[in-house]
Amino acid sequence: MKVLLKKFTLSLFLLCFVANFAVALEPQKAADFAEGIIKIASQTASDNSISKAKKIAKLTDLFSSTYDIKTAAKFSLGTEWKNISEEQRESFTQVYKTYLVAAQTNNVVSFLSGFLSFKQADVSQMSSSSVSIKFNITYKAQDSKIKNISLELVVKDGNDGLKVFDVIFEGISLLQSQRSEFTNIIANKGFDNLIKDLKSKNKANASK
Repeated sequence: MKVLLKKFTLSLFLLCFVANFAVALEPQKAADFAEGIIKIASQTASDNSISKAKKIAKLTDLFSSTYDIKTAAKFSLGTEWKNISEEQRESFTQVYKTYLVAAQTNNVVSFLSGFLSFKQADVSQMSSSSVSIKFNITYKAQDSKIKNISLELVVKDGNDGLKVFDVIFEGISLLQSQRSEFTNIIANKGFDNLIKDLKSKNKANASK
C-alpha cells in the first residue's frame, strides 16, 4: 500500500511538473509577438498615404485581436467583479472592450504619427505564463522636437494564445490606473454609473 501511495505521489508530482513546464512562456516568443504589434502600430500611425479613418480601422482590428480583453476587464473591476451578475459582467466586458480599444487607437494615431524608430530595451519573465517587454520609442513631437519614451507590454499566454494584458507607459500601468479610476467611480456613484460613464466616453472617442 505504501509503495502504491509513493508511486501515485511521484506520478502526480511529475504530472504537475510537466504541466507547468509545458505552459511556460518563452521570453523570446513573447518579445517577438510584442515587437510585431509595435511595428504594425507605428507603421500604420505614421503612414501618410492613408486617411485617419483607415488608420483607426486598422489599429482597431490590431488591438481587438491582440489584447486579452476578458482578463483585463476582470482585473480593472477589482473585487467588484465578484459582486456583479454574469449578465453584468458580459455587459461591462463589451463596453470596456470598445472603451479600451478606441482609447488606445486614438492615442496611437495622434501620438505615433511622428514615429521615427523603436528599440527593444528589456525582457523580463514575470511568471511562467507572462513576460514584460520594454521598448524605447523615438518620435517627433508636434513642436518638431525629437523625444524618447518608454513603453512596456505585458504579454500573457492563455487559452487563446499570446495576448497583451497590460500597457505600461513611462512607468504607469494602464490597467492599474483603470482599476483605481473604476473603483473610485463605483464607490461614489455605483456600478451602473460606471457603465454610463464608459458609454459616454465611447461615444466621444467615436466622434474623434
